[in-house]
Amino acid sequence: MRVVVIFGTIGLLSACSEMGFRAPIQDTGGDTEPEGEAIMRVEPPALSFGMAAPGDTVERSFYIYNDGDAPLSVVDVSIPSQGSSFTRIAVDGPVVLPGQFSEWRGIYRPSEGAPAEETAYLDIKSDAANQPTARVTLYGGELSAKYELTPMDHDFGELGLGAVEAQTFELTNAGNVTGWLGNAAFETDSSEFAVTDWGGLETLGPLEPGESKTFSIQYSPEDAVEDVGRFEIQTGQPEEPGVVATVSGTGVDDGLTTVRVLLTADSEWEGWLDGEPFTAANQADWRFGDDVVLRVEPGEHTLAIYAKDTNAVAAGFISAIYVDGTLVDVTGDGSWRITDSEPATDWTAVSFDDSSWGTPVACADTGTWGTYPQSFYDQGAAWVWVTADCLTLGEGWLRYSLSL
Repeated sequence: MRVVVIFGTIGLLSACSEMGFRAPIQDTGGDTEPEGEAIMRVEPPALSFGMAAPGDTVERSFYIYNDGDAPLSVVDVSIPSQGSSFTRIAVDGPVVLPGQFSEWRGIYRPSEGAPAEETAYLDIKSDAANQPTARVTLYGGELSAKYELTPMDHDFGELGLGAVEAQTFELTNAGNVTGWLGNAAFETDSSEFAVTDWGGLETLGPLEPGESKTFSIQYSPEDAVEDVGRFEIQTGQPEEPGVVATVSGTGVDDGLTTVRVLLTADSEWEGWLDGEPFTAANQADWRFGDDVVLRVEPGEHTLAIYAKDTNAVAAGFISAIYVDGTLVDVTGDGSWRITDSEPATDWTAVSFDDSSWGTPVACADTGTWGTYPQSFYDQGAAWVWVTADCLTLGEGWLRYSLSL
């Protein structure tokens, strides 16, 4: 459709005055009709004002975006309900250019005797091609979104260089109306922090009463200095601070070595270091590689893996090992030992003699796994098993020795 700006300069001034604009938009002049369509998007779709004393004013902003390629004309913004405590004002003009936005504000000003809970609707009319009308819900009084973050702050304390720890945070709407949160950002001067799970908070979205979202921040110090970070979740209100979680930590040289084991097995695996078991989130799903970080003292050490096929399709094991950030081994290079006969109970110990075991063989046909897990292939690792056809289903016991 064609979108035509129908106001001249006088018309714009009149419209601005009638609709409450703070300053008129100037006519660009000429009779040229722009091509394309205006696409309207309104965020957030609800505003929560919370409590206010009679006569006090609370303002909340909402934004009318034009995602199209022609100017968008805002024809009317009104609150149909009569006698409510809500009004609205425009901060920007009635014409929104492509890729731009117009800021508006809802105002909550309860009078004496106003209801304890108030709801109103703000209707927006435009010439947009996708949705000529939109609605923003207004909540006031005891109707409010309330955000609780647990924990609000986390100190990882003193952590050995190369060690890895993560903290999960939970954000809950403890209010009684839908809240709108998102556009989260993590600020830090240190590369030693990383957001490992944003919890869907990267973009603005609803958080229903009683609903929670979680996000996780990981810390792996590289030097013996204090590090700090700040995770802020925007409420969509520039005049309000967002919901903030802070993290801190300090690296210390504890003399330990970081051994990072990337691994998976078809169909599942169990692992030990020097006879002590370790676990991971995806050890029963071969499609997703696990990343296990172990902190060990100098000396002789043994990784032991028990792999078991349960799907009766194919069997295999794939791994890459890093020591203090350097790749030292991948499966397929002949460094591991394997047997398909159940060994003695002490087979996970460093002192166990595996000289009679064989060397894992690279699987001749990896079509069963396709590109899973691609990250392992990128590091040069290969699927291995007792035989090259990798169809010897059942169980495999594997050992890898390293000297630090």
